[in-house]
Amino acid sequence: MPSRRGSWPALIALAAAFVLLFYWQRSRSTFLRIELERPEAAQLAKRAGIDVADVLALRDMIGLEASVADWRGVVADFSGKLKHLRSEQTGSKRDVRGARSPVTAEISLAASLVAQDPLAVRRFLLLRERFGARR
Repeated sequence: MPSRRGSWPALIALAAAFVLLFYWQRSRSTFLRIELERPEAAQLAKRAGIDVADVLALRDMIGLEASVADWRGVVADFSGKLKHLRSEQTGSKRDVRGARSPVTAEISLAASLVAQDPLAVRRFLLLRERFGARR
């Protein structure tokens, strides 16, 4: 008959391994690393006149290895394109690409002009929504 005492060390080792693996996986999360840059993103968003979630999603788009200067450049480019699209769409209720609202349609279009890759645009929109929910 197996001893019950022998199973406790194995269970404790298994639990410890699970906790270590969990924290290791979280440390690799680009989402959480970008979230740490929220104070810088808030300043960039204020200067550019766009939402912080947009700025954080743009950070993901260009990558964490990109410099802050490159990040500022992409934010300025996106903001400029978004403002241009909004000025063109003033008064128009046209929905682009099946988006839920004109604002989302303009943001989607501006992102596609910056990224020029449909997968990157989709990721931008998903992360924008996720960052926006974490206010």
